Amino acid sequence: MLGKEKQIREAFNHLAREWDRRLSPSPDKIRYLLSFLTISSSSIILDVGSGTGILIPFLWERMGPSGLIVELDIAEEMLKVARERFGEKGIEYHRGSAEQYKSDRQYDLIVVYSSLPHFWDRSLALRNLISHLREGGELAVAHSEGREIINQRHRGDGAPPAFSLPPGEELAQELKKRGLEITRVIDNQELYLVVGRK
Repeated sequence: MLGKEKQIREAFNHLAREWDRRLSPSPDKIRYLLSFLTISSSSIILDVGSGTGILIPFLWERMGPSGLIVELDIAEEMLKVARERFGEKGIEYHRGSAEQYKSDRQYDLIVVYSSLPHFWDRSLALRNLISHLREGGELAVAHSEGREIINQRHRGDGAPPAFSLPPGEELAQELKKRGLEITRVIDNQELYLVVGRK
């Protein structure tokens, strides 16, 4: 395992049981961000850097019983907390990184919520995730806070290892170069969202 990946995994395993107390994202902001995404009753969704499963209830609001959410996180303790909270009906849990995830499944939607700065190789991760999108599928990178706030927090003492979140237009250009059609860019003091369609 690469040194940076190991460092990130250990940090989030250590924080898993207190993670939900540390963060309290606005449900209204999450719903607003998800409103820009194509989610149907039968969507197959990959939730990357899923942590303790914060997106699960919001995705369920938009999905029917025939849909599937796949939770992917580098830290097994985060996934353990999510499984305890939400069970396994309509949900799968996989420990792994965005950079190395492998599956024969093609996804309708891949959501990277509040986790992009913790990828140890952003270019590799984005290329790998895009390869798991079906034609017409969407990749969304979202944060329910502004980029400056996020980057400042990640520079603080005790913060998990992280890289800076790039400007939305910069990330949009990265995704465009990898063949995605950019459908939405929001990068302001309160929200961050970049969406591309394959």
